[in-house]
Amino acid sequence: MDQSATEARDFSRSRVAKFAMMSREQLDADKRDDALMPLSDQLKAYLTLFLDVHDLLALAQVSRVWYIFCAEEPLWMHHVLRVHRGNFLFAHTWKQTFFHPRRGPTDLCLPPRPSISVDATAFTSDFLYRRYCRCHMLLAHFVPDDRFNAATIPRLSKQAMTHETFFQRFSTRPIILTDAMEAWPAYASTSPRRWTIEHLVAHHGSTPCRVTHNLDVTASTLQMTLSDFVAYAATQHDETPLYIFDKTFGESMPDLVADYAPPAVFQEDLLALIAPPTMRPDFRWLVIGPPRSGAPWHIDPVKTSAWNALISGRKRWAMYPPGRCPPGVPLIDDETASPGQSSLDWYLHVYPTLADADKPIEVVQEPGDVIFVPSGWWHLVLNLEFSVAVTQNFVDANNVSNFIQELMDDGEFDRLGDLETLVARHHPALTYLFQLHRMPLDMGYLNERAMVETAFSDIMTWQPRIRRVLDLHPRLMESLRAYVVQTAPWAQPLRVLTSRVNPTFSVHDRLVIKWFSPLNRLWGECNEATVLTTNFPKRDDISAKPQPTTALSLQRFYESSFEMEQLVYTALATSPFNDEEIAPTMVASGYGDRRDTTWRWPYIVTTLDPTLISLHDAVKQGAGQTWFPTFHGLVVPSRMGVLGNDMASPVWYMHYLQQLRDASFAVHAAQDLLPRHLLHQLDTFLPANMSVLVDTASPVVLVHQDLTDENILGRAVDVGPAALRTALMSLSPVDRVALEAYCQSHDIQTVAELVLVEPWTDTGVDHAVRWTLFKQAQAETAMANSFLWQHKPTESAMPFDGSLQWTPRMVIDFADTKTGDPLFDLPPVLFSMLHGDIELCATLLQSPYWATRIDCIPFAYRMMCLALCHPSQCMGALFEFFPHARELPTWDAVADAVFGSMLRYNPKASQVP
Repeated sequence: MDQSATEARDFSRSRVAKFAMMSREQLDADKRDDALMPLSDQLKAYLTLFLDVHDLLALAQVSRVWYIFCAEEPLWMHHVLRVHRGNFLFAHTWKQTFFHPRRGPTDLCLPPRPSISVDATAFTSDFLYRRYCRCHMLLAHFVPDDRFNAATIPRLSKQAMTHETFFQRFSTRPIILTDAMEAWPAYASTSPRRWTIEHLVAHHGSTPCRVTHNLDVTASTLQMTLSDFVAYAATQHDETPLYIFDKTFGESMPDLVADYAPPAVFQEDLLALIAPPTMRPDFRWLVIGPPRSGAPWHIDPVKTSAWNALISGRKRWAMYPPGRCPPGVPLIDDETASPGQSSLDWYLHVYPTLADADKPIEVVQEPGDVIFVPSGWWHLVLNLEFSVAVTQNFVDANNVSNFIQELMDDGEFDRLGDLETLVARHHPALTYLFQLHRMPLDMGYLNERAMVETAFSDIMTWQPRIRRVLDLHPRLMESLRAYVVQTAPWAQPLRVLTSRVNPTFSVHDRLVIKWFSPLNRLWGECNEATVLTTNFPKRDDISAKPQPTTALSLQRFYESSFEMEQLVYTALATSPFNDEEIAPTMVASGYGDRRDTTWRWPYIVTTLDPTLISLHDAVKQGAGQTWFPTFHGLVVPSRMGVLGNDMASPVWYMHYLQQLRDASFAVHAAQDLLPRHLLHQLDTFLPANMSVLVDTASPVVLVHQDLTDENILGRAVDVGPAALRTALMSLSPVDRVALEAYCQSHDIQTVAELVLVEPWTDTGVDHAVRWTLFKQAQAETAMANSFLWQHKPTESAMPFDGSLQWTPRMVIDFADTKTGDPLFDLPPVLFSMLHGDIELCATLLQSPYWATRIDCIPFAYRMMCLALCHPSQCMGALFEFFPHARELPTWDAVADAVFGSMLRYNPKASQVP
């Protein structure tokens, strides 16, 4: 507590104590009924927290009101825990327990106890009444509405769930396993070791257990024997009861560890296999608590995942995906909630105020259920009945990267180094993973984000590397020197083209050098965990010999974007479309530093035409037509993927689609872009096997996946005359030349813009010219605002006024390229390039190229599935351009309203004669 808070506390305490010590005569002198009116009931209760026991007993004699407030149970609970810690046997009330902690004589010298008769109608307090109701609230039927949550957290049988099925489909989303504990001695109904509360007390009643209050792990450790805690839980009526949350039960009650076994689907646990207990973060807990107890909002430590097995009782769980902070929860930092708000308090005061779209994902855990909480998910637990559970955290292939990064962010470098040494003995590939995560530190940055935002756009950092690349390719250096001397001596030597995960620079506006970083793991041909789990150590094979080749396969996974871009440029160089310049030309590629054991920095050098601009930039200058790439006609070369499938076969594409489908719920839950009722239908709408969407009769093509307006370059051509040029042509030659030069130098495209900036002094034009241009600007405004000439809904949403026409020429950035169905390129084209414009989209889909590809499988359904799974994450754009789709009841209705309307659109029928 800081000095100011301490002084305020001492001041309040002294004033209240002084008031408590006033003589009877002084108190009788003030007979006003409203003497305590300035103090709210909340403030009265708060002030009593600053008094010690003697002051409380004295203050209780002041008046009937203070007598009531000084007898409040939460107040005396505070003093029992402060004075007696866990050494007490609860005796019906906390006040009685304070004076008789073991129901025996006490040596504490007490002042005479007050005896004041209080009429039940003489005092009312809404604050105390609400607290009383919460303390005696029965929660057996305090359950969520299954209509909103039944499909969100699936209940699955362990019998039908293998580790492979769990990993592929459910490892990033919450689930419940319904029969995973049947063989446990702790749960089996016929087991003599079943964890009934009577059994636990009989065998471990005298064992101290760690007890917590509202999961406040920052508080000093409080321990009670198990028998004392059970006696307390049986008779208490606390709003936030104590409950056992014991992380050391494995050492204090070792026989309990043998009574359960982690479910087989959670067989990957790096820490349990390789690290001694002294090096592990807290990873297992015995959890016992009465109704109203539970865990407030939190994220499990060090980005671990967790499973929680309920032996008896019932629990209500609420969850939010990573990145979505629970509403109404004060935060200490981005991932740590303040421990002051209990689970019940949040449910009673915050939950009712939430719209359906803002409510958490909820489920009730029944006895025998094992609930899985993925890494990074916010969760809250409220015990509806007296509950006994065991929970364990683990590190597997899905969260090992988050685990390593969290240790680094927390500054646990020594522990990380020791852990890396132990990992190297069992899983060499993970050693390489540790090295990659340390790379930002080795480069002088705190984390990956700082490295990307600072180093990846810092010319001085990359200038020596770029010079080494050019030295490796003398012919490039010679051609570049000739270009600079003879053609473009004014060109900027180095220019940053992007500061994203792949640093890219132009060299004298002639060449582009693109470096590939290990952050491409987010857009690989599969997710990182899929590569790691192939040889990730399992619980039953800890003695297996290390496999040295796994590090190489992991490295190839990180470099797969580089390999794919090389492959595409090679295919383009030998294609019949080479003369059309549909993409830049690759002139060199290689590794920046082959000796670097952490990252070799692969690079590609391509040509650059500085006159080409992106559609995004062209729109600002006056754009024109739509365009779609022709490289779908390229021959797909045979290449074995990281997991062993040939990328030229439909099997690879089916496997890739399936991975995207299995991760779709977790992705959309975290993005929070889908309406809640549609999110709940996601699993039932998407096919369980995505191969039904693949037309195996169609050849596999190269799929760009990222055909956005930034990745299609074109050339802007002056096609004049536009409205501005028409207006200027009517002026005298002197005035026209002056204003044309001014418009060109200031990027002015319309007459209205010209009038707005008032360039009369700079150009020297007279008042007649000003009046002519002013009338023209007013005419443009009238045409734009009058209902007679307003654009119809079917017309393009972005009319342009200017003398430039943009013609697409080539595609860039093939790092995300995969192989598969040409239709997989459509979602980003429809929503990023064409902005969901019905007319433009319909024109594209009705072209001969696409007309033969949309009849094999119902097009609207097929496109809806592909859009939901597409890595471009285009659903936000879909709902932006089709806002009415948010209110539609089903995904089938959304598919018909969006993609069906594109097929049904008839340009001729939409024209008004």
